[in-house]
Amino acid sequence: MSLLFAHLYFVMVLCSKAVKYTFVFPAHPVPCLSGCFCYYSIDDNANTINCSYFNLTQPPEKLLPNTEQLIMLGNPLHYVTFPEGTSHLKAIEFQQNNINKISSDAFQKFLLHTDSLNLSKNKLHKIPRLGNMSQFSTQLRLGDNPYECNCEMMWMRDWLLNATNVKDKENIICIGGKWSGMYFCCKTLKFKSHPNSSFLCFLCFFF
Repeated sequence: MSLLFAHLYFVMVLCSKAVKYTFVFPAHPVPCLSGCFCYYSIDDNANTINCSYFNLTQPPEKLLPNTEQLIMLGNPLHYVTFPEGTSHLKAIEFQQNNINKISSDAFQKFLLHTDSLNLSKNKLHKIPRLGNMSQFSTQLRLGDNPYECNCEMMWMRDWLLNATNVKDKENIICIGGKWSGMYFCCKTLKFKSHPNSSFLCFLCFFF
């Protein structure tokens, strides 16, 4: 990828509807991690790291000092970890990858230490339950993932009914699942659409 293309792509990402952040320019390219482009904002004294479309199979283990944004779109990632050096990290874009799992530890760190996390358009079948999810204020995008539809995931449906920090509820759909070896219930049913969670779990149990 040429430096000119990287500049153009960076501007395109900033202008896209998928990214909801405001960047203060001037932003200058700086020496970066392998497989990424980095930009430094003089006004904010902050770095943005863009590792999109580089065919990366894992996220960076450590970020540059003063990194506020990490953007990783379109990579064959199967999992994500919480990188080191994130005391200033505000926003992470992990959408449009192949992420199929996220550990409870990593998910909790994202929710505790970032303002915005995008995990949409991946291959997540479930997300970890971290006690009372309403305690977290991180802005989340979790839609367009093939979530399993089973009683184990009923907590997610109940949480989404009242969650104000999940910005793409309309795109969060369970597509099917297995329980005791049986494929069952609620195919293509949106989590937020059923008025009676106990009734839905009854269907799952006895189908």
